[in-house]
Amino acid sequence: MRLRTLIAVSAALLLFGSVSAQTITHWQHQAHLRAMVTDELAREFEAANPGVRIATEHIPFGQYFDKLVTALATNTASDVFQVPADMAEQLIGSGFIAPVPAELMTAAEAGATYLPWVLRYVVGDEVYGVPVDAQALVLFINDQLYAEAGFGPDDYPVTWEELADQAKQATQRDERGEMVVAGLDTRYFRALLMTAMYGASDEPLIGIDGSVSYGRPENQEGFHWLADMLRGPDRVRDPEFLPGQRPFDLQRAVFYVNHPAARGSIEQAFEGTDYTYTAVQLPKRSADAPALTVGSHWAWVVNARSADVELAWRWVLYGTSEDAQYTWFQDSGDLPTFVSVACDPALVGDEVGQVFIDSLMAARPEMQIGRSEIDPIYARIWERLTLTDDLVEAILEEAARSHSLINEQAIGDYGTELIEELVEAAGTVQGVVCP
Repeated sequence: MRLRTLIAVSAALLLFGSVSAQTITHWQHQAHLRAMVTDELAREFEAANPGVRIATEHIPFGQYFDKLVTALATNTASDVFQVPADMAEQLIGSGFIAPVPAELMTAAEAGATYLPWVLRYVVGDEVYGVPVDAQALVLFINDQLYAEAGFGPDDYPVTWEELADQAKQATQRDERGEMVVAGLDTRYFRALLMTAMYGASDEPLIGIDGSVSYGRPENQEGFHWLADMLRGPDRVRDPEFLPGQRPFDLQRAVFYVNHPAARGSIEQAFEGTDYTYTAVQLPKRSADAPALTVGSHWAWVVNARSADVELAWRWVLYGTSEDAQYTWFQDSGDLPTFVSVACDPALVGDEVGQVFIDSLMAARPEMQIGRSEIDPIYARIWERLTLTDDLVEAILEEAARSHSLINEQAIGDYGTELIEELVEAAGTVQGVVCP
């Protein structure tokens, strides 16, 4: 009997035969395929546990964090909610989330179960959240537009330089000089910034004192690479080209860096067209550099003020169980967090799926602390890289100073233990090795 079945049976026993309705509320940001899987799992859990209702609410991404933070401050948040890895220190340090009861899962069990870089919510002997998915980065390529630029499967870019050169060559402009095909879809600029930040150095992004490394001259190579693609007459996407839209989904961009979970929306967009796509590993800074991508994850956590913390945790463990991981991967494209699932040779059904799984094996954990505080810094970096001619060094000096101050504040607010564990983990995790 798999873990998911065991949890369902255990939850049923928890009710002691009661027929009165017990409702667990669950919030997460809206994503069509993820919403479908969550609701499917919720109905399964309800069927196995008569008298229990899982009330899911899928909130538009642009509203999600404001609603969640406000609700936590006013004691109106849901019993269970989805959060990114970078909120772990804030939520744990502020006491907003409840650890899983030890009889359901221990820290040792979590360490033996999950990929080593999705344990951000495991601190000391406590498990404060479990990963519902793993996120790495890959490069999507429009096959037809790539061929129009004179490239084929033997030419897929391996290095940053190759990607920049090919993206420039693949960019198309009309007789008036106006862009009609972007070499690179830059709408998910955060993925490009993460590639630049983490790909230029092997050292952890954040030090024990909260300082960030990307502001140092020796770690700025990736940002110069971005500036080379984003500036000048041969830039790979004009700021005014399809603003606020999805060029790759519209078959108007050749390359696109995103998480494997983007596969669902891409396939929906390409359905009924003459276009197909390929996914390959994320290019690296040089041919002899190790394979590298940035790993992160979303977690399901339980509100410390939930009226039934144990039942809420049983739902969480059901919806993120080993069996559920197969459902998440097959139905929504989310990568598994269980080592056993990621290493299952029967999991992958095609070459693209194998690329996704391979990206997990080379992931290095993202080290951002906080979201609402740090994201404006990243947005400012991107704005200055794309809309100004400011020196890259000046852009990063300002950003790193602001970023370090926020990290120092987090250390003051939540203590050094959480930060030390984060830095230690980032320094020791080097992808995944299957048993």
